[in-house]
Amino acid sequence: MEKAIIIIAVSDYVGMSPLPGTINSAQRIADWAETEGYRQLFLTDKYSRFQKSDISAATTVDQPVTIDWCKRDIRKFLNRPIDRLIVYFAGHGMTMPPASQIWLLNQANQDSEEGIKVDAFRRGLENYNIGAFNDNLRKGQVTIVSDCCRDVVELSDDFEGHKVLTKRGSKSPFHLDLFNATLR
Repeated sequence: MEKAIIIIAVSDYVGMSPLPGTINSAQRIADWAETEGYRQLFLTDKYSRFQKSDISAATTVDQPVTIDWCKRDIRKFLNRPIDRLIVYFAGHGMTMPPASQIWLLNQANQDSEEGIKVDAFRRGLENYNIGAFNDNLRKGQVTIVSDCCRDVVELSDDFEGHKVLTKRGSKSPFHLDLFNATLR
């Protein structure tokens, strides 16, 4: 079973309240994933202890998490066979009518594309053949954990967000679990 986890932790925002606990939560998730044998991608805006060779990010201090960084590293990370994928986001979030969730990145207050459209991201994962190379699985397994609020906020009037994954190809369905840390 090829297991992988993408951890995105955003703690400092331009024009929004800081969330220093996101880094601690993400580190706990990464510790658990390491004991369970998950290959890891860790994207964060704060220095962390994650500097192992199998983790491609978090080696600089105070680098904002941007859409460009997410696109580059997540796409590269997904280009290996994966049977079970967990995506964990800790930071600010919001909901845009009619109930589409967006994970906000550091500069979301300044750039309307600096957020990840969760539903579009999930649909994009279908093009990465999760579980398709394991003859023992009917479908791959994807779990998405949103450790963020989902309020409708003032950014929502013109906020665009980004789908991150734009790869074209044949779609491979997978079993999906979605976990939201808050009701709204």
